[in-house]
Amino acid sequence: MAFPDIRAAGPEDAAAVTAILSTVWRESYLGMIDTDYLQGRMGDDVAALTAAMLAPNSAALVLLAVRQGRALGVLTAQQEADDPACERLSAISVLPEARGKGLGTALIGVAAVRQAALGRERAVLTVLPGNLRARALYARLGGTEEAGFVSAALPGGGETAGLAVRWSDIKALAQAARTAFRDSA
Repeated sequence: MAFPDIRAAGPEDAAAVTAILSTVWRESYLGMIDTDYLQGRMGDDVAALTAAMLAPNSAALVLLAVRQGRALGVLTAQQEADDPACERLSAISVLPEARGKGLGTALIGVAAVRQAALGRERAVLTVLPGNLRARALYARLGGTEEAGFVSAALPGGGETAGLAVRWSDIKALAQAARTAFRDSA
């Protein structure tokens, strides 16, 4: 399998990023987050969040995975405010028809390499407990789930319970992602 084209998203990619995030979150979080919210205003909230992340003054990293000219996956990341050596990964989203082909793994690997080059040493993310597919991926990549629940922010405000997953070595995460992608090919 060919490595996907993964690049930093720009303002011109806002519609694609919003569409991927909205589609994936509606499908992945059904039964975990209020259905009325998922089917209603979440789309507007995701569009506003995307615009903020892609704004010229934003510190967020937004990666877009593209195959054959079609945007299929997104990952966002940002330095932790209270721990400058730690990168918070979020919004790791791959369209349903593109899953199982290594896109999520590739996005995580590229983000880890980029952020390690900026001096980040560790990585963390929050995952909803019912998102078993994502939890399995993070475990395969060496992530350690912390005991207990943490607050997981929802687009547009609000919170839900999530699990923190940590990597103590971002370079080891990058290597694990490279190995996992190669092994899936």
